[in-house]
Amino acid sequence: MAESVNAAHKLEVFPDGQIRRYRGLLRGYTYQSHYMEEAEMLSDRIGIMKDGRLLALGTAAELMEQSGRERFEDAFVAIVKEARQ
Repeated sequence: MAESVNAAHKLEVFPDGQIRRYRGLLRGYTYQSHYMEEAEMLSDRIGIMKDGRLLALGTAAELMEQSGRERFEDAFVAIVKEARQ
């Protein structure tokens, strides 16, 4: 079963952050979030989008390495800024 989950849906279906408990039951899911630490913690792969364009896709570690940053939030900002140039 594939599932699409957004932050509001997560709070209803997976109270108290229990989404981790359900990860093994799903083949895959799409989770959208504006919270960097939440995305980093819950995701196997992260896609960074801006204006409907996919700028980068990979694990948090891959995105940090790609951007040369040590923190995921800094990597996100660097990737988005680079796309504007």
